[in-house]
Amino acid sequence: MADLVTDSVNDLIAKIEQVAAVRARVVYMYEENDIYDAKKKLNYPCLGVIYAGLTLNEAGTRRERSHNLLCTILLLGADLCVHDASTKMPDATALLDDIRTAVRTTTGVDEMKWRFESETPIDLSTDDNPAQLGYVQRWSRNVILT
Repeated sequence: MADLVTDSVNDLIAKIEQVAAVRARVVYMYEENDIYDAKKKLNYPCLGVIYAGLTLNEAGTRRERSHNLLCTILLLGADLCVHDASTKMPDATALLDDIRTAVRTTTGVDEMKWRFESETPIDLSTDDNPAQLGYVQRWSRNVILT
């Protein structure tokens, strides 16, 4: 494993890309606003994965404390609950469920399982797109820093 963070984010992206509706539409981002640059290059729906840091997990021995590696998935370009064929946008709740299914039953690069933390809508409105709604999923998994 060359870099725990990069390997973990790439592992998460590979799992998300198993969902046909977003295959080849997932990018590694450094902040939420990067999704706007991504949407210029990708068709809807598009997703960004953000490394959100490490936090100490108090369980474990003093020599080998585990940490929670946190990642955020940002979805842009899906309708909330109803598939509307005229907009060609997928049903966001179904798509988010497909992503949960693709990730939650799998392990990361070091055999530690990904844990679903939360999911929520987020306002991504800008001056160019005044009514832009997105969705955030947060995932974590244990990692051992040596």
